[in-house]
Amino acid sequence: MIKLLLLALAVLAAASACEFEYEDFILGEPVEYVKSDAGEIRALMGSHEDLSLKERDVALGFITMEPRALLLPHYMDASLVFYVQKGDAMIGSIRGESTVKKDLKRGDVYTVPAGAVFYVLNANEDEKLELIGIFDTSRGSRSGKLQSFFVGGGLHPKLALAGFRSGLLAAAFKVSEEEIKNVFGSQDGGPIIPTSVGMFARLKGQENYLESVVSNKKHKKDEDKKHKKHKDDKKHKKDEDDKKHKDDDKKHKEDEDKEKRKDKIFNLFEKRAFENQHGWIASTLGEDVQALASGRIGVSIVKLQAGSFLAPHWSKQGAEFGVVTNGTGSLQVALPNGTNGVDAKLNAGTIFHVPQFFPASQIAATHECLEFVSFTVAADSRSEVTEGIQFLAGRGSVLEKLELGILALSFNLPDHLVSSFLASQDDAAILANDIQ
Repeated sequence: MIKLLLLALAVLAAASACEFEYEDFILGEPVEYVKSDAGEIRALMGSHEDLSLKERDVALGFITMEPRALLLPHYMDASLVFYVQKGDAMIGSIRGESTVKKDLKRGDVYTVPAGAVFYVLNANEDEKLELIGIFDTSRGSRSGKLQSFFVGGGLHPKLALAGFRSGLLAAAFKVSEEEIKNVFGSQDGGPIIPTSVGMFARLKGQENYLESVVSNKKHKKDEDKKHKKHKDDKKHKKDEDDKKHKDDDKKHKEDEDKEKRKDKIFNLFEKRAFENQHGWIASTLGEDVQALASGRIGVSIVKLQAGSFLAPHWSKQGAEFGVVTNGTGSLQVALPNGTNGVDAKLNAGTIFHVPQFFPASQIAATHECLEFVSFTVAADSRSEVTEGIQFLAGRGSVLEKLELGILALSFNLPDHLVSSFLASQDDAAILANDIQ
């Protein structure tokens, strides 16, 4: 009976190994969605070739913008977590009743919630801007797909408002249909447009006049409402009034705290979780993850010196989607049956995937460093990524944490041999590849 059970387990393990192919670990090339003289947007979405993205309800995006270029205001049906790979950016997004502007630099990580209107300006006059992002499409209108709705544009990009009859729009804005045609039909430069030197300076330093006008009107309306409310409140009992104010104050504070978390900027170069002579790991994991797409996505960057490697490890909280940003090396992934799933070369631009729980190791070439950005994605919106990876080798690995007697029995070896074996490695996490 036991032999039959072992045989069945072996057959299942062999079958599971056959389910994985090279394309499950090394993903395809991003598809070009927008291209103009001012920049381009490429994306990799879940498809028959890249089922791993579809299964996690995410898509990868790559935005490149020329100096002084502007990505026009729009919102999406997916939240976006992006990393500034190169250059400087100014991002404006509507949070609550106002536009919040943030200056971003290389290494910064920032989140834009689904449905929030935002724009991006390349804040540098001499250098391109490169953003690497991951979209959480789990709550989108079409699973695994991205939908953008432009609130600034015209003929190209097409405005979201263009879907309404001109008569309705004329009534909505209280202007003529001819004015609607003129205002909403002038822009044809695409989603990413260049800006003049003068306009660039204005966008970077001058307060938005229209925003000031709208803010003043709103302030007057708020004052009128407060006056009316004051008169109405006299009709209510004092205890009811006090309770209402307490509830309002509590909700207002909760909303403010929530918005502050969403607006937080993390710089990965300032958040190194581990570092030794062989390289370093920086991550948003931990308390900071609360501000990133409801905690479902964690962001890390790893730099391996030439001839070093990330010790065999696994993630118990999410699948890993990595983008090689610099250097060359390789990726090895182990399958549950103890066989090798992939041993693939990595070059700048390679996109790789490591399934949740699967042991993996990234290895730098002997002559060149390897650097990659990694997005760890939990299974669904109810899960969170709060912990780092678990190591199978090196100081602090799970093998060192187990009792020596248990390990000795597991390996069918004497205690002293197992102890000597584990004591041979002095380094943790990032190790030297001494044996080529």
